[in-house]
Amino acid sequence: MDDDFAGDGTAVTSGTHPVRASELRKDGLVVLKGFPCKIVELATTGGQVKLVGIDIITGKKYEDTVSGTADMDVPEVTRTEYLLNGVFEGYLSLMSETTGETTDTVKVPAGKLGEVLTADSEGEKAVYVTVTRTMSQEAVTSLRVAAAV
Repeated sequence: MDDDFAGDGTAVTSGTHPVRASELRKDGLVVLKGFPCKIVELATTGGQVKLVGIDIITGKKYEDTVSGTADMDVPEVTRTEYLLNGVFEGYLSLMSETTGETTDTVKVPAGKLGEVLTADSEGEKAVYVTVTRTMSQEAVTSLRVAAAV
């Protein structure tokens, strides 16, 4: 596998562990082209494994074909739910209901999800977001709106 590096000079494979390509399964996780992906297609032919994955942070599609005996990186992923406190200068103000800790390092996501979060942050409903973290990246990957508070 290539030793790709992120723009900040850190190896993109940090926060991963190796798994033999022949042991990967559909709906599992793998690093493709340096990006953490959910495997949506997997085909094995003649000792080769063809993988198609969707980046779990950006939603972009990536493909790769490797030897079945090759070691592939599998990303370590955490998902944490936070209560949305507000939106300030392009970042979300979030609070963990279990620990009470706050964070303001998560950017407002682009597109429809970001528009909904920005609009809902000004309402009277409790908005919860799920932040997915992997390979030194973090992003809001879902939200849910609770009853009025």
